[in-house]
Amino acid sequence: MRTISLVNLSVMMPLCQILERDQSKEAAASTLTLRRLTTIPPYSIFVNDQEELEMTHVSNREQILIWGWTLSLFLLFSYLICIGFGLLAPQSMHMHESWAPLLPGFEWLTLQGFLAGAVGSFLYGWYIALLVIPLRAWIGRKVAGADHV
Repeated sequence: MRTISLVNLSVMMPLCQILERDQSKEAAASTLTLRRLTTIPPYSIFVNDQEELEMTHVSNREQILIWGWTLSLFLLFSYLICIGFGLLAPQSMHMHESWAPLLPGFEWLTLQGFLAGAVGSFLYGWYIALLVIPLRAWIGRKVAGADHV
């Protein structure tokens, strides 16, 4: 589980300075190391480094599953919103013309066309995840290898 703390810097600035000073002196002996992720005045977001480390070691298979479902559901919901918009909006504002070339079998206002579009939208999410996640891992290894040269 990842612990993220949102801290009001106007109240906590002395504590932040103490934590940073302690990290530089006793980083090896420290059991709780906080790192600033971002600052949005007057707030800053800190995360425990050990939990950050645990979150970054997710296998490619798990990332493909996470991103496959995320992208597939996003594209399916977007498709359904566009269909709903097309049913409510005047003909001049229909968006189905933009979906039709990308979704084989899609036909406006037919059950078969609607189902083909829904399935196609869902499958595009998996297609993207199956290509992008391994590519990202491969490029990440190449970049990390170039940093150590």
